[in-house]
Amino acid sequence: MESTFAALEANPNDSELQRKFDHANRAVSVANARIALAETSTATDGFDVRVRNEGDSQLTYRQNGSHSIFRDLARVKIDNDPTAGERLQRHREEMGSQSRAHPSQTAGEGGEFIPPVWLQDRWIKLPRPSRAFADTLTNFPLPDGTNQVNLPKVSGGATVEVQTDGNSVSSTDMTTTSVTAQVQTVAGQQDVSIQLLDMSAPGFDQVVFDDLTRAYDAKLDTKLITGTVTNAKGIRELSGVNEVSFTQATPTVPLLYPKVANGIQLIQTEVFEPPSVIAMHPRRWAWALAALDSQNRPLIVPGDGGMAFNQIAVVSSVAPQAVVGRLQGMPVVVDPNIPTNEGASTNADPVFIYRAENLFLWEGAPKLRTFGEVLSNTLQVRFQVYSYYAVMLGRLPKAITKIQGTGLVAPAF
Repeated sequence: MESTFAALEANPNDSELQRKFDHANRAVSVANARIALAETSTATDGFDVRVRNEGDSQLTYRQNGSHSIFRDLARVKIDNDPTAGERLQRHREEMGSQSRAHPSQTAGEGGEFIPPVWLQDRWIKLPRPSRAFADTLTNFPLPDGTNQVNLPKVSGGATVEVQTDGNSVSSTDMTTTSVTAQVQTVAGQQDVSIQLLDMSAPGFDQVVFDDLTRAYDAKLDTKLITGTVTNAKGIRELSGVNEVSFTQATPTVPLLYPKVANGIQLIQTEVFEPPSVIAMHPRRWAWALAALDSQNRPLIVPGDGGMAFNQIAVVSSVAPQAVVGRLQGMPVVVDPNIPTNEGASTNADPVFIYRAENLFLWEGAPKLRTFGEVLSNTLQVRFQVYSYYAVMLGRLPKAITKIQGTGLVAPAF
């Protein structure tokens, strides 16, 4: 263009040179306008500004066609020209039917070049209940070399009476019996390929042993609550315990409160010692926490209660399986292993009150073992966790009170 301009200056009357210069000048102006419009996102509004060749005779915007997409964009933007808007809408539809894929993060369009990140150190454990009830019992190490623990028990005692001069002293022979705790085995195993162990990070053996040991805790706790094996029965299955019936079609926390008091006094009356723990399912404690008085004030309040005048208990922590508060002066333990399928409607959960000092658990340390030979023909390794325990919850059955009945069906919140 510069050479044409120089020639025109030398020959200002040359009409052919003037025509070439005007044509080149218009071409530059159009190119600059197109660049400006294409670079302004608000001007194009996301339109596909590509045009087709002359063979695409049906397209609205094509090379050497009668309409310009850039001119119509400007008309719509500046003049709000409806005819230009119709052509732009038609162009949208044409480009949609003839669109081609652009690189994106979609697989097959470039997505394979975005690597995923695996945060193995943040691996997600399988949720399992723990052993809240088991941890409240009086725990002893299991003696070696035995499959049975026996305790002698005085079943009938001597008598004492006022003795008058010259008369016989009261004399009754004591009777004795014994209480047995049968040793039980809790075990689990997992087979893992050598390839997984060699290539995993963190080592998959860590994942396996973590899950097995937590499964052991959950199973032990469950058996201590619902176990039915003779001389290893869980607290729910014991005979001879104090039983309090809570029968209510529309149960409330104030109606349960005196039942708890009754359960406490039964232990004090029968074994002449105070209970030390109240255990219930988390849903029962949540139901108690949700209870309000007639002024919509909670009946169970945080901490020591502060200035609350109507409190019946306090909550000390929010936990699914631990000591969560105090009720009638005793710690409340929640345990999700307590069953929720009791009663005729099979949807009630019991409440237990007991003197933990009279409930014995002998437990061996869990043993972790690895076997490579047994599965060596398939390049696998077997991991095992096992332990032994003996439980004696019926040592003094009257040291336990079980509250049960239709008043403890699944609560509504």
